[in-house]
Formats: sequence, C-alpha cells, structure tokens
Amino acid sequence: MEYITKPNVGIKLIGTEDNKRKCIMDHVITYDFDNYITGFTKEERALFIGIDLDYLKEITLSQLKRRNIETSDYNIKNLIIHLALMISRVKKNNYINLLDIETDYSIMGIVESLCKDIEQYFDIIISKGDKIYIYLHFVANTHMEATDINDEWLESSVQNILEIIYENYSFDLRNDEILTGDLFRHMKSIFINKSFGLNIRNPLINTIKKNYPLAFEITLTAISKVFTKQPFVLNEEDVGYVSVHIGAAIERCFAKRLEKKNVILVCGSGQATIRMLEARLNLYFSDKINIVRCISYNEYNNYRGKDFNRIDFIISTVPLEGKIVPSITVNFALNNKDIESISGFINRINVKREQKESTFFDEELFFRFEKVSDKESLLRILYDKLKKKGIVEEEFLNSVLEREELGNTNMNDVFALAHPMKLCARETKVAVAILDRPILWGKEETVKIVFLLAIKQGVQKDIEHLYDCFIKIINDSKLQQKIIYSKDYNDFISAME
Repeated sequence: MEYITKPNVGIKLIGTEDNKRKCIMDHVITYDFDNYITGFTKEERALFIGIDLDYLKEITLSQLKRRNIETSDYNIKNLIIHLALMISRVKKNNYINLLDIETDYSIMGIVESLCKDIEQYFDIIISKGDKIYIYLHFVANTHMEATDINDEWLESSVQNILEIIYENYSFDLRNDEILTGDLFRHMKSIFINKSFGLNIRNPLINTIKKNYPLAFEITLTAISKVFTKQPFVLNEEDVGYVSVHIGAAIERCFAKRLEKKNVILVCGSGQATIRMLEARLNLYFSDKINIVRCISYNEYNNYRGKDFNRIDFIISTVPLEGKIVPSITVNFALNNKDIESISGFINRINVKREQKESTFFDEELFFRFEKVSDKESLLRILYDKLKKKGIVEEEFLNSVLEREELGNTNMNDVFALAHPMKLCARETKVAVAILDRPILWGKEETVKIVFLLAIKQGVQKDIEHLYDCFIKIINDSKLQQKIIYSKDYNDFISAME
C-alpha cells in the first residue's frame, strides 16, 4: 500500500481493499489473549461504532450450533471481528474484489445463511467478493475441510517429523496415536489456510517459546526439514501451535517411563499413626512411590545394609541418624509443607539437577566481552573455543548459522540461546558470553547474555536438564541480572546454583 500526505490537504492510503483490511487486522486490532476471548473491548466497540457486536456473536454462534460445528473461543472471536470489519467497510461502500475460488457447497451454504441474517439486520448488500472473504475466514477459524490435501502424503510427512525427532533427540513419539492424530488434523487445517493465502495469528507464540523452548526447538528443527517448499513452509506462529502437541507427547512419554520410588516408612508413635501416614502418602503420591514396609524407630536402628536393598529413600516422623539411604522427616499428619518437601525430594532423587547442570559449563568456555561487532562474529568466537577443546567440528558452525536463518533464537530482550540444527557434538557443553554492551540479535532485538549449545546426540537427559535450566533463566529477571553482573566464572556458577 502507499501512504501519501499533502500539506493542508490530508493523508490518503492507496491500495487494494484486501490489503487495507489485512492492515487493520494486523496493526489496529489488539490480540491480548485473555481480553481478546472474554468479550469486546472498549477499543473494539469504538472501532466498530454503530455495529452491534453482541448480535453478531449471537447469530454466528447460532449458525455454528445449528450445524454442530465446534471451534475455540479465540477462533470465534476472530470470525466475529472479521464480520464486523466487513460490515463497517461495506457501509462505506468499500467492497472487496477477491478472485472467484472453488468453494465447498456445504460451507458456502452456512455463509449464505449467515450473510442473509447480516443483510437483514444491518441493511446492507453483501457482494460476491465479500461472501468469499467471509467464506475464507469461516474455513480458517472452524477448521472445516474445504480443499483437497493428500492424506497419504500428510500422514507420511507426520511420520517423517516424528522420525527426525527420534533420530536427533532420542524422544520416541512414533507410536503415540494421540499425537499422530492431533498432528494430522492440525497440519491439515494449517495447509488449508495456506492454500487460501491465510496466515492465522498465534497469540500465544511468545508464551510458548518462553515456557516450552525444548518442544518449540525440536518442532521447528523437524518441520523445517520436512516442509521445505511453498505453500507448505511453516512460520514460527504455525510451529508454535504444533510444538504444543509435541510438548504434550513428550510429557506423556516421560510419565510412562518414570518408575515409582521404593520407600520405607519409619514412625515412633505407634501403629495407628503409621497407618494414617501411609494412607495420606498413598492419597498424594500413589503414582510416585511404592511403600515397601512400615517400621518402628527401634526396628530401623536394627536394620543393616542388606535390609535397604532396592530402597530409594525413607520417610520418617523422627530425625534419623546413620543414614544408609536418603531420608526425609515429616509430620505424621502430612501437612502442605511436608507434601511440597516430599515432591522436591523425589525430584532431586530423580535428576540431581543442580549437580548435573554444573557439568555443562566450563571455565574455559565462559567469556565477558566489552564489545562485539555483530551476532555472527560472536558465534564464530564461541565456536572456535568449542572446536579448540575438541567438542565440535566444522559442520557445527554452519548448522548454528542455518538455525539462525530460520528465526531468531533470543528468548527475550536479554537472553539468546543459540544452537545447531542437529546434535553434532562429542559432548554436551555450553559456551557462555556475557556482553557489557548489548548486541543486535534480530532486526530490532538486542541481548546481553548468549549461550551457545553443543549437545551430544543420544543423551536425552542432558537436553531435559539443560532446558529446565534455561526456562529458569528466561522466567527470572533477577537471575538474568545476576548473570549479567557476574565478574568471573565463579560468580556465574554461584548465580546459576
């Protein structure tokens, strides 16, 4: 579009009606997720003054309900806002001229019925082009099938994605029927939208990248290798939605593999209290612990090494000395503080997280820079240090730069998490750069903390621990500042611990 100004005359925007509407949707409408789905804001009512948004919602929901069409709150709101925009433009004699496309008969029937209600209530005539405009957004926001996507090709593509995830990250999601079904349906709806030239916004993209970076990066890497040609190339917003499905499957995968911990209960105040404690523990931790035996304090004192075979830890109502296996002391009533303590205790036994994380960092891979010219220069410096220590080879840098071309790896305006497209390191290490002066990481975004990840293939636990660590950094501004002001490696490790 062209933006023309003339002194003492005014401003004029020249372009197609389609582009003008896209401009309004992209740059005027606010997509704050919670406010967007719960109702109509003052700004929306002001923008569409004279248009009864509540009536539009009523007739739209009525059309969907009549035909048993289910969709999300966010998509319903999208559809209503597009209808309101169309009405406001038509009222000012601004009609859209979309190319005639082949439409699905049943979906077009719903659109015609909806348009009839709108024409009668708002006293307007809806053109053929505007009906196609509504049709496209109806398809986009209800995920109804309106074009032929080859199902066999799509099923094969989904399997290829899962195969790449398994080969590169060792997460075996290939036989997860819930995931394959969800991915097939979701990818189909994405490609239907793309076939009509529609890009659906993802209001949760920043939340997803911030809180689920592992799922997002795994998904982005796999998808970029499978869908390489237009119109099937996915942008970050598309990937964000898909990564939620992948993340849920990873959670299911771990839930199945977690073994219950074998526990002995020690209680010095009699059978009744130990049974109460046993019942309370089973209520809260039945999926995490297996209570092998309930014993008294005196019995515990007579136990020897062999009596603790295959026991992971002890829960006791009295402090224990001479511990052969880890133990935790709780009140027999098992209050909320005790429940939190046991949960944390189980997690520490599972991963020994702090101890594990410290092995990923190395004093020889920690750097403070007063000034670095640009992003690529910094990545090359960190790569050279990793290569010099024999951790990576030449292909590593090309893979890192390839990933940066897909999309920026900054997690926020402070922290960037650079990494290669594939796992190609001899061991898992993180090169750390702290910058006195911010460096430009995207078109406008700057960062002061840069981690360059080198991850060895097949060490799935390393990936999990690392990303748990990074999520803490992303969500803790105080921790970010502690890292920025770390004078040396010891300060940095202290901040991380």
